[in-house]
Amino acid sequence: ELFRATDSSTFVSTEGGGANAVTAAGTLDSGRIVIGQGSKTVRTRGVDIDANDNILGVNSLSFTAASTLTIASGDIAVTKNFHLVAGQSGVDDDLIGITGGTTGRILLIRPSLDSVTITVKHNGSAGATDNILLAGGLDYVMSNEEDTLSLYYDPDLDTNGAWIEVSRSVSTGAAHAMDGAEHTVGTQGDIPYGGAGGDWALLGAGVSGQVLGTLGAGADPAWINAAGGGDVTGAANLDDNTLIKGDGGAKGIQDSGVTLSDADEMAGVTLDDFTNEIDADRIHIQIRNESGGTLTKGTPVYISGYSVGQDLVLVAKADSDGSGTMPAIGLIEEDVGNNATGKCVTEGRLSGVVTNTFSVGDILYISTTAGVLTATKPTGATELIQSIGEVLRSHASLGIIEIEGAGRTNDVPNTVFPVDDASSDPLIDVDAAADGTEASFARKDHQHPKHHTKYTDAEAITAVEGEATLVLAGDVTIDGAKSLSVDVINEKDAAAGVTIDGVLIKDSGIPEAVVTAHEAAIDHDALTNFVALEHVPVTDATSDPLVDGDAAADGSEATVARKDHVHPKHHSNEAAIEFIIDGGGSAITTGVKGYLEIPFACTIKAVRLLADQSGSIVVDIWKDTYANYPPLDADSITASAVPTITTAVKSEDATLTGWTTAVTKGDILGFNVDSITTHERVTVSLSIEKT
Repeated sequence: ELFRATDSSTFVSTEGGGANAVTAAGTLDSGRIVIGQGSKTVRTRGVDIDANDNILGVNSLSFTAASTLTIASGDIAVTKNFHLVAGQSGVDDDLIGITGGTTGRILLIRPSLDSVTITVKHNGSAGATDNILLAGGLDYVMSNEEDTLSLYYDPDLDTNGAWIEVSRSVSTGAAHAMDGAEHTVGTQGDIPYGGAGGDWALLGAGVSGQVLGTLGAGADPAWINAAGGGDVTGAANLDDNTLIKGDGGAKGIQDSGVTLSDADEMAGVTLDDFTNEIDADRIHIQIRNESGGTLTKGTPVYISGYSVGQDLVLVAKADSDGSGTMPAIGLIEEDVGNNATGKCVTEGRLSGVVTNTFSVGDILYISTTAGVLTATKPTGATELIQSIGEVLRSHASLGIIEIEGAGRTNDVPNTVFPVDDASSDPLIDVDAAADGTEASFARKDHQHPKHHTKYTDAEAITAVEGEATLVLAGDVTIDGAKSLSVDVINEKDAAAGVTIDGVLIKDSGIPEAVVTAHEAAIDHDALTNFVALEHVPVTDATSDPLVDGDAAADGSEATVARKDHVHPKHHSNEAAIEFIIDGGGSAITTGVKGYLEIPFACTIKAVRLLADQSGSIVVDIWKDTYANYPPLDADSITASAVPTITTAVKSEDATLTGWTTAVTKGDILGFNVDSITTHERVTVSLSIEKT
């Protein structure tokens, strides 16, 4: 055993003989150093203990008085184990680096003044002097003199060694930790917590199915029954505590009888892993009924206003052809009386409703009768189309509806320009020289007053005589007992006179010829181009004088086109089909966004994506028949040329490599977002040509 007396006289006593003697260099090869009792002091300066089982045992360990170090450009240089830290120029400051470290050195630091806050920064940069590594990568703010940080030095970390956090104060006073006596008591399953006096306490293990809950600051935690008869009651509000979900069917947060008030909003909650999910059978909102009557369960409703006093939306029965009564936001969850508050399901499953008049799989639309659902798609010119859901179970009282189309009209509007015969109101008769309205089509033979003045026969002739010179080129026909009075008729190669439709006009140099009423032509060498016709025959689509309705051709001067003929010089077969994907003020999510029925046959010529802001999106388009609704991923028409925006606000593809471009009347198109970044609203526009 090695001893050193207080008077600096050194003597050595070996344990077991000379084999454990101190070497010439003052190194103890084996054995142990023993600290004397009482007033004896052992000083081991210059003595190394290099065997793994050699131990230095002390009754107490103390440091010399702390000295104050002032931060200079973020650093301090330590000279002992305990220092006070002052801010540069006596103000709040950041401590970024510590120099003077040696292997295994222990360091305690605290602020020099209550009035100056010292913030110890974790790994301030990759620089060699920014060498403080704090637990959890969290900076430590020391705002009073009692805040204390303990560190030790490891030369193998960071660039040139680093100071590693051992502990820090967690409240006013020294660093907290459980001592040996505290963490050796208790049984398996006990939970340690900070007690009222600042000491650690133990919460005994709860029973199976319970979760750990808190009643807020100043109260001890407790085990809470998460299901069954353990409802959260009284003032147990969700404040700044963690919401915990159990790992079994009977564990977690009870799904009824718990209300989060406006003061207990969960803001800034982020699910940062794709494995985290929130599952619910339905999503509903709180609403207010001031419509004047009861809104029964399953009634489709629209937002009719806002209750300032209740801070709730007002709702009333939706109507597809009413004034301002669309779109529906969802279906009433339970009966809501007038001037009462209730719930409206906006998405998900609504059970216990009357669906026996429908079949499983029926798509339900908002009807033209207020507050009624129908399986018949609206077709009227003034009716909006909104599919609100699908029937999952047909039953007189236990029916189930999957709500999936709330909040917007979601189909191509119906035709608002009906075409009918001359006796129907939407048409303007040929003999009515009226302007018409924006909601009507004029027949092709209508005389519009803004373009053609309609005259009686006498007025027409008078107008020509008084206002202009009438130049007749080509064939002229005058039917019946009508007369044409002119001063001179000039005709190439004219000889004597001529009688036209029973009226003889005499003029020198014109040959005489008589055309009987309604005769087809004049057989005269000088008048071979002069033809009189009774009328232009109008027959069915197979007759030669007509141009068939499905032939988009110019026709000829001797033909009359049917009213349903599409003339290329006046009517284009080109159109656009547009589908809007709206994230509702947030970034669009992936997945199916809706379906469109195409009411005509066509060929897709190009596709454009138009976004509200710069970002990236991939939108696949699926197609199938109504009988096979809904279309699926296997029904994609885009091949490998899927419509894509890449870090931009728009894109266009008129090549459509590999696309299935033919669309049959009645086909259903589905739109699926494969991937998305940033965009909150994107319009998919398909340029098509009707076939």
